[in-house]
Amino acid sequence: MESSLAAALPAPALSAARSRLLVGLYTLAILASAGLLFWCELLFGKMVLPLAGGTPAVWNTCLVFFQLALLAGYLYAFLATRYLSLRAQVLVQLSLLALSLTTLPLAVARQWLPPAEANPIPWLLMLLAASLGPAFFMLSTTAPLLQAWFAQSGHPARHDPYFLYAGSNLGSMAALLGFPVLIEPFLTLKEQAWSWSLGYGLLALLVAACAGACLLWRHPQGDHAAPPAPAPALAVPLSWRGRLRWLLLALVPSSLLMAVTTHLSTDVAAMPLLWVVPLALYLLSFILVFARRPPIPTAAMTRVLPFLLLPLVMLLAGPALTAWYVSMPLELMVLFVACMVCHGQLAASRPAASRLTEFYFWISLGGALGGLFNAIAAPLLFNWVAEYPIALVLVGMMLPASRQAATGRWAPWLDWLLPALLLGLLLAGRWGLSLSGNPTIGFYGVLGLSGLAIIWCLSSRERPLRLGLGVGAVLLAGFLAGQAGVIEAQRSFFSVLKVRHDPAHNFHVLGHGNIVHGFQAWEPGERRRPLAYYHPDGPVGQIMGSLRRSGGSRVGIIGLGAGGLSAYAQPGDQWTYYEIDPLVRDIAQNPAFFTFLGDAPAPARVVLGDARLTLAQDGLARYDLFVLDAFNSDAIPVHLVTLEALGLYLERLAPGGLLALHVTNRYLNLEGMVGRLAQEAGLAGLIRRDKVLDHAAGRNPSVWVALARHPADLEHLGRQPDWRPLSPDAQARPWSDDYSNVLRYLKWLSPEDKLDRPS
Repeated sequence: MESSLAAALPAPALSAARSRLLVGLYTLAILASAGLLFWCELLFGKMVLPLAGGTPAVWNTCLVFFQLALLAGYLYAFLATRYLSLRAQVLVQLSLLALSLTTLPLAVARQWLPPAEANPIPWLLMLLAASLGPAFFMLSTTAPLLQAWFAQSGHPARHDPYFLYAGSNLGSMAALLGFPVLIEPFLTLKEQAWSWSLGYGLLALLVAACAGACLLWRHPQGDHAAPPAPAPALAVPLSWRGRLRWLLLALVPSSLLMAVTTHLSTDVAAMPLLWVVPLALYLLSFILVFARRPPIPTAAMTRVLPFLLLPLVMLLAGPALTAWYVSMPLELMVLFVACMVCHGQLAASRPAASRLTEFYFWISLGGALGGLFNAIAAPLLFNWVAEYPIALVLVGMMLPASRQAATGRWAPWLDWLLPALLLGLLLAGRWGLSLSGNPTIGFYGVLGLSGLAIIWCLSSRERPLRLGLGVGAVLLAGFLAGQAGVIEAQRSFFSVLKVRHDPAHNFHVLGHGNIVHGFQAWEPGERRRPLAYYHPDGPVGQIMGSLRRSGGSRVGIIGLGAGGLSAYAQPGDQWTYYEIDPLVRDIAQNPAFFTFLGDAPAPARVVLGDARLTLAQDGLARYDLFVLDAFNSDAIPVHLVTLEALGLYLERLAPGGLLALHVTNRYLNLEGMVGRLAQEAGLAGLIRRDKVLDHAAGRNPSVWVALARHPADLEHLGRQPDWRPLSPDAQARPWSDDYSNVLRYLKWLSPEDKLDRPS
């Protein structure tokens, strides 16, 4: 009788001081674990570059591993809380944490050498698992498990521990923003690894303290306590349909995040570190919607989203005429509002605390599937960045349906018929108006004619399917219109390449996003004329003029592009290109697209693979001229411009040879960094900034650096106009495989900087 009476009495609440201590302890531990987890991703991504090669495929593979490891950690937390008592959970978790400490400090398992020919993805996944798998897995388990423990404590807020999730995302954002500003500029990779390992050890102590506090101040009825009555917002029935909706609400923002980042980095403004901004907005949405008192209502974001989504769709569907400072803010606003809408619905449908770890498992699964689709599936399935419009269509469909939406017998049919009508109007109108001879005017005329249908879709925003399909109709019409002039479009893990014909100048142009990798005059008598950054009146013409030697020259080049440098080849020369993307090689060697390689009197050898890896294996190569032409994509392959890389290039340089670096870049001033490397290596250096832009002559502005072991080797260039001594950044630490600082060399688009922009 007494025990029954005791069970019926309310549990004594913790004192205010102990409640604050408990929340502070758990928040600090969750924040620290998230920060360490994110720091680990950024740190290890840099650590594997010299071994695996600095390619997007490497980072995509790392990202897939991180998402799968996170999913495994959430699954472990779900199973542990479901089948183990609280004491058993604590014992197992602390034991696994202690075992993971034996794998520190964080380091790359360098005995795992990359395969020479086979697909490197399985090797890289095994390398990641062997090097940081245990520690990363334990970090993945921390946030959901600690929240589940908090739900069993005696804290008054134990029935709704989801506010701690905001601390997790706050820690992620702190690491994300702090890494390029506070960590990378001041610490080498080795120092970061030791600092991270120390932080991981302190986190283990925090987790142990949280476990002790939970056991000491747990709910008096322990594991057998009846779950507290959920708050009204949490009292939702759990079904497989609900679980599937959790998965989709997590998948769509994850896919949109990666798609926006890819689009901004390739088609809008390929600024270094630009990926930080979309990811920060993605994390911020989690922080806001899972706060105890969300400052921005999800309902308000739901009303705003269609009015941002449709202008963005119109912009993406039209010709690429919009300035980046217009399109970028709009894309980022759509990303943030879409994340707020989807994540807000997740927060509103979160279950009671007893289902917390399962809830996080489905969120993690959705995020992982979104990442897998963008990083792995999309490059295999599409020859263009199709995942962006697909994500936007899904965003429209994920809006919550209004109870006031029309539900008549024709409403479901109209959901399909109206978008089909819109697509037909766009295609038919474009065909008719383009007969005027001006496709741009024609297409925008179509958009005007179809304005009524678009307004109709907006007015029907209570029906998500109709809105999503309307978005898809506009984007599909825009994609079909954008194929004019495109000769070839292909996609690989490394790039999305297009070959298009420029009728105004009769050029074939090779591009990746808004970056031009070379073009060729298509008049039969003009095809051997070097153009773009390699114009004979520019720096390259003077470099090649200083090279001519009796018996032919040996030339090595990192970066193939369209093969434009081969226009300078002479009989008896030996040319070797080092190119990472097989697709670039296939396009450059196809005479239907470009003929530089086929027309050259000296045959060119193309070596596939990351340049540092293949060059190190090509031990017999000695070059009179070695060209590093890998910077004008605006995404700097840092591992190709370090002291270790420079040492490798010098090993392959013949006595008296020249090392030429193409350092044209929109957003980075690389002279000081290259000059500092040359100073450290004891090299002489000259630079020329060619600011001439002449579309008719096919001449683009370019910046080139020439390095040599002795000043005498540069005398010929030094006598040419516009060449001047290289100015090193004397106060900077030279870049190495252990240290780099891209942020230091960011430049603002001043008038002088704009002259360096490639067209």
